[in-house]
Amino acid sequence: KENIPRICLPVRTEHSSIEEILTSFIEAITDYYAWLCNEIHEGYGQNVNEAEEILEVYLHWRNE
Repeated sequence: KENIPRICLPVRTEHSSIEEILTSFIEAITDYYAWLCNEIHEGYGQNVNEAEEILEVYLHWRNE
């Protein structure tokens, strides 16, 4: 339990759009998943387009 990272995301809905809030969650969950899969290393960096792609898929699915 000591090595498990915690995800804490402050959310201010009056200053952020739903897309910005969801993007923050997606980025945090993506990093957490990379950590679980032991993909975090010195050169690790999140793909900026990845969160946007996931958000687009979610928003498209939600609107169907």
